[in-house]
Amino acid sequence: MATSSNDPMVGDVLDGRYEIQQQISRGGMATVYRGLDRRLGRIVAIKLMHEGLDDDVDYVSTFDREARTLSALSDPHIVSVFDQGEDRGRPYIVMEFVEGWTLRQVIKQQAPLDPLRAITFMESVTAGLATAHDAGLIHRDIKPENVLISNKGEVQVADFGLARSQTNKTLTMRQGVVMGSVGYLPPERVTAHAADKRSDVYSCGIMLFEMLTGKKPYYGETDMETAWMHVQHSVPPPSTMLPEPNIPPYIDELVVACTSRDPDDRPADGRELLRRVRMARRALTGGIADDAELTDAMNPTHAVAAARFVSDTPKTDASTAEADQNPPELTQQLLVEDNSQQPQTKRGGGIRLLTLKNEQKYRKRRAVVGTAVVVLLALILGFGTWWLVSGRYTDMPDLRNQTRQDADILAAQAGITLKFEEQFSEDVPAGLVITTDPAPDAKIRRGGEAVVQLSLGPERFTVPNLLGSTVEAARAALRAHNLELGTISQDYSEDQPLGTIIGQTVAEGELARRNTSVGVTVSQGRKPIPIKDYTGQDGQLAMSELKAAELEVNLVTAFSNSHAVGIVIKQEPNTGELFKGDTVKLTVSRGPERIPVPGGLAWTMLSDVQARLTAVGLKNEVRNAPNYTGIGVVVEVSPPSGTMVPQGSVVILYVK
Repeated sequence: MATSSNDPMVGDVLDGRYEIQQQISRGGMATVYRGLDRRLGRIVAIKLMHEGLDDDVDYVSTFDREARTLSALSDPHIVSVFDQGEDRGRPYIVMEFVEGWTLRQVIKQQAPLDPLRAITFMESVTAGLATAHDAGLIHRDIKPENVLISNKGEVQVADFGLARSQTNKTLTMRQGVVMGSVGYLPPERVTAHAADKRSDVYSCGIMLFEMLTGKKPYYGETDMETAWMHVQHSVPPPSTMLPEPNIPPYIDELVVACTSRDPDDRPADGRELLRRVRMARRALTGGIADDAELTDAMNPTHAVAAARFVSDTPKTDASTAEADQNPPELTQQLLVEDNSQQPQTKRGGGIRLLTLKNEQKYRKRRAVVGTAVVVLLALILGFGTWWLVSGRYTDMPDLRNQTRQDADILAAQAGITLKFEEQFSEDVPAGLVITTDPAPDAKIRRGGEAVVQLSLGPERFTVPNLLGSTVEAARAALRAHNLELGTISQDYSEDQPLGTIIGQTVAEGELARRNTSVGVTVSQGRKPIPIKDYTGQDGQLAMSELKAAELEVNLVTAFSNSHAVGIVIKQEPNTGELFKGDTVKLTVSRGPERIPVPGGLAWTMLSDVQARLTAVGLKNEVRNAPNYTGIGVVVEVSPPSGTMVPQGSVVILYVK
């Protein structure tokens, strides 16, 4: 079925978590998309039921059953289910996304496959199937499209949409058509609508036949005709379908056993089939071309029947053999020809025989001509019917990941033309095909036109420079580049005005996806610095802390009788707020001012000395000198005259 390049669900988000990115395939019940789990950041496959089917209890039940079936199975060869839910009334399943190919693509491009490679694929398929059968579940739709091969070569079985417990054998029907793929349909599902584990084995046998030969055993003009061919005919050994077969007899017998029209003659389930497949793989790996015991082990029922036939066949005598070589019609013709050679004078017998011979010849000729006409008319009618029903159609080639030139070549070989459209893609490199409409393997009229989506590569937009602009201007600039304004934060700036952008989370010139959010930082203006008053504190500490706050310091010193050396006497300003680079003036104490003790104090009257000391800001203390006489003359001072002392210091006066 063709996939739409304009699927309305692309871009939607289910339950606020699963983003639908690209349509992968579309089936009768649901569409499978490539998606993104936004919560875990991983790529997933999303299977979404078609709109309108949610009212059909059978469909919803089948859909729900698939999710529950897969979630109950744990096997590396079965695609895992992560989640299931319902969004706006439509059920969906979230599954493991397998990046790679389907077995259908491998068969289409590379079949016939080497027997060892085909058996290796089949071993992985049957390993997953054995796990399902062990759990009491049958798949019901084994086919190459449901076998996924990752880029690492891992093989997994997918799409358990028709899977059911073995106890429930009712075949799902829709308008008289069996749900499943008729090319792989076992006879019992056509006649009795019943299925069990051996039905999956039959489908595996058909798939192995197709890998080995490059084609299915039956092709009818309609699905129903193909389905009934499975009922009426036995699948031949695959080696008989190849001009130069390289298929060992035991592989032939494995295919014949799996595709027996009688379910009892097939391997009982996936586990038994896996056992035989592994026997075959070991033989192929060991280079065994033929082994009678292994051949019998692949198809025990056939081996027993062949032995019984040889023992029960009656022997023939010579007369029987001669009769087989000369049937009655030929014998009669020989007699007529012999009699025609006799003399014609014998009672006219020769003439009568010759006349009879001619009449028979003309009668046969008329019959041949009539038959030829009937056959020709039948051929014309058949060809016309074939042409109208399927002959005028061809299979859409798989153009994905092809260049435009290669796609044109493949399309020309298929007899169709292409209309190219371009779109961006996160996964497909520029210049390669993303999808086609119709999809690969879908039917398209010969000479028809297919729409091809050619990748432009990832869609990216250049991030503009937002620095220095306002928030609204930045929002407009981002929208013009198909981007979005993200988180707005704030910070101080010494050189950008209040309200202007000073930073952005994605740098200018970088390439970003559509609708990428770019956060910005907006200026709050200059950062205010609160003032601390350092008056009475150590001047060096004050200067260090002010400079650390990125303020300038104007340091001056002054004498102080009340502040020790190095202590801040005064600060300007000492309250409020400043900004980076502003100046604070500190006046730091030099201690008291020093003055010299006046000279000429010795042998001067006490009262005069005291007056002079008081005049210069010094104090005095009077003491009696040795040999004190009481005349009141200062004979000695301490400290001596000329000594520098702090203002207010005491000078001792020795009086005689």
